[in-house]
Formats: sequence, C-alpha cells, structure tokens
Amino acid sequence: MSAETGRATGGSGAGPAREPSDAAGRILTSREVGGGLGQALRRLETRVGAAALDTLWVFPPRLRGRREHGLVVAGCFTGEEGRRQVVTAIYQAERTGQGLQMDAQFFEEGVAPPERLPRIIAGVVRRSDDQPGEPRRIEIGGAAARFDALLAEVEADV
Repeated sequence: MSAETGRATGGSGAGPAREPSDAAGRILTSREVGGGLGQALRRLETRVGAAALDTLWVFPPRLRGRREHGLVVAGCFTGEEGRRQVVTAIYQAERTGQGLQMDAQFFEEGVAPPERLPRIIAGVVRRSDDQPGEPRRIEIGGAAARFDALLAEVEADV
C-alpha cells in the first residue's frame, strides 16, 4: 500500500456538515465547494497519468465550515487485459487567507476485473459509517481530453 500526502490544513471548521447537491448529477464547481476536488483530481492525474485512468467514481464532497472533504476512486489500466488497479484519493481542503490548503492521500487498494468495480464501490457505500453519498461514475477510458473536460467542469468559475 502506498500513500502520498500534500500540505496539511489547519483550523477548526465551523457550522454543520452539509452535502452539495445537484439534481442533474453535475459536480459542483470549485468555487461552490472550495477547490479541493479539482486539486485532488490534478494530483491523481500526476500520480497515475490520464492515459491510465479508465473509470472514476467521484463522491459528493462534504463541507464543514471552510473545509471540504472528499473521496475519488479510480479504476486504472494495469497493462494486463481485464484487470484494473483500484486507487483511492482521500482529500481535505480549506480556503484560508493564504489560498487553498490541501492534504491528499492516495492508496493502491488492489486489482480487480473492471466489471466487478461497480459492485465493489456499491459495497463500500453500503458498509460505510460515514454515509458518503452516491458517487458519480465518469468514464475516462485513458483519454486525456475526457479528463480535461472533467477538470474544466469541476474548476469552472474559479
């Protein structure tokens, strides 16, 4: 298992937790949720490369005060036909007077056939005490243009 950590956040966070929602299934923009999701996706791309990204499951970011917490699960091409490496990105971000403070950790969870990944994700959601919400499934298929379009959507209005 490997992990990578960025810059840690500080502060106590205030206010009740709330989940951004969009009836159309659109991921809310960085300005709406603090910018952490866009940065987490950029770090994921740096770590594995857009060409390795097959499918992403983006869970709704959670907000508490000025802090944003989130989870992205990636099914990545392994070079072996019919197998995907599962990588999770867990992040926390906070907008301060000094900009966006970010902490992200990446974990290589294992390898599985791609057709099993949706069931694995559903099981994680079902068993979670944290109630992460339903993820949005995004097909990248190793296409940098699709990943760039996702980033443009997430980072709109920044």
